[in-house]
Amino acid sequence: MSARAQALQVAKTTYKCALALGLEVHAWLDSEAYEKDRKVSDQELSEVRIKRNKFHGEWNYEVHPRPKPSIR
Repeated sequence: MSARAQALQVAKTTYKCALALGLEVHAWLDSEAYEKDRKVSDQELSEVRIKRNKFHGEWNYEVHPRPKPSIR
């Protein structure tokens, strides 16, 4: 099974569980190509916009996109 097919299967399974339990899940396919085995520096990781949930923020969090640079 390809990585894309596996990701789709995970999304479908998560969605079914969420419906059964009354949870809310948001997911979408990112078709961008990414470099394999790329190491992320501490500096890069510190720039990631993570919003942690009050309840178990180590498990429950949102990753937000970087703000778009303002055009002058």
